[in-house]
Amino acid sequence: PTEGARAAMPGEFVDDHDSLEEITFGYCTEFIVSHPRPEMRDSDVVRLRKRLEKLGDCVLVIGDLEVVKVHVHTNEPGKALQMALELGELDSIKIDNMLEEFRERLASVVFQEKLGTVLQKSERIEALAGEVARAAGCDAVVTADAVRAAHLCKADLVSSAVFEFTSQQGVMGGYYAQAAGETDAVAAAIRDHYRPRFAGDELPEGTAGCIVACADKLDTIAGMFAIGEPPTGSKDPFALRRSAIGLLNILRSRLGCGYEELVAHALASYAAQGIQFDATEVQAAVCAFIKGRMEQMTRDEGVSADVVAAVSAGSVRVPASYLALARALEDARANDAATFENLATAYARASHLADASLGSEVDAALLGDAEANLLAATDQAQQRVSDALASGDFTAVIGALASLREPIDRFFDEVLVMDEDEALRQNRLRLLNRFAAVFADVANIGELAKKK
Repeated sequence: PTEGARAAMPGEFVDDHDSLEEITFGYCTEFIVSHPRPEMRDSDVVRLRKRLEKLGDCVLVIGDLEVVKVHVHTNEPGKALQMALELGELDSIKIDNMLEEFRERLASVVFQEKLGTVLQKSERIEALAGEVARAAGCDAVVTADAVRAAHLCKADLVSSAVFEFTSQQGVMGGYYAQAAGETDAVAAAIRDHYRPRFAGDELPEGTAGCIVACADKLDTIAGMFAIGEPPTGSKDPFALRRSAIGLLNILRSRLGCGYEELVAHALASYAAQGIQFDATEVQAAVCAFIKGRMEQMTRDEGVSADVVAAVSAGSVRVPASYLALARALEDARANDAATFENLATAYARASHLADASLGSEVDAALLGDAEANLLAATDQAQQRVSDALASGDFTAVIGALASLREPIDRFFDEVLVMDEDEALRQNRLRLLNRFAAVFADVANIGELAKKK
């Protein structure tokens, strides 16, 4: 019987339907009553069984007046032990978390033939969840909740409820976690970690759920690229495009961190598992794939294609910052089209002339008025851009870039860059390098120039 598990999660179910269970009570409790009290009677054993049946299920009480063996599933193992102590001393006490038992069975569920079992996936998610929490700047409590939820998030896949009703994956896990005594935050994170499942779906409710969701989605994306099976054309059996969009939406709206460092951590877990791949090449491919989804999201939100291209040429990759920068540039151009058209043309010209091999150290003694004016404006704009990027004020970033329009226009009007004098020529090229560097971390403004 494989269809239910495949629908719940890509992979192959290798267990028996008869072995599937539900978790009504969270702890499997076993012990032996030894050295019974002299006054104990058979009726006391019967009474213990009836009391335990009110405390849980799967009750088994067998023995005689010398030794009694007890098994019960309950949410209150301590109370079960306390009841039994009335009969005698307790030995061989064993209390197991039922959800942990479910998790162990994931070793018999194949996630993907080349990527291993769902148990291995859950181990990778657990490790990655800690890294996501760190990148998002979460406190110790949220981090611990996220890591615990990641540890247990796939356990419900071997339950009969999810086997029969695959849409309940995660939801049942949340219920089971509550039954097993996990915190509300952990249970909610398990319940929500498949979100968003489709376009327009809600994001996970809590921060821990957002962390686990990101770790789960990124693990799948990284793994499929590591084995050379990225989505192609209309084929995307593991829904990697949808996973990437979900990942970006959570990072953008809830966690506020980037994805590039997390991709490296995700791939490191696969390498540690023994999967062979070129880490540098695969990391670049995964980042390019996620970046491509981010570009499409930005265009879908009404940002012009040339603005998206301009921002993508910069170094801003944190989703929240990327989309805010693109929106700020789009709005600024809409409000002052002439300034940005002229600035884009001047920037494209400067970039074409610039020679990176010369560096950007300028000899002030060789500068004329227009050149000195551009140098001063460039250095001032560089500081403004750095400060604005640090504070996330992308409107101020664009304002700082726009302030260079007049100085660069004057420079090209009054200065012959390719002067016959080599010292002057190289000094002017260094100045253009310095000018272009202001834009390097932000956007390739040249993309906004009208194509002739």
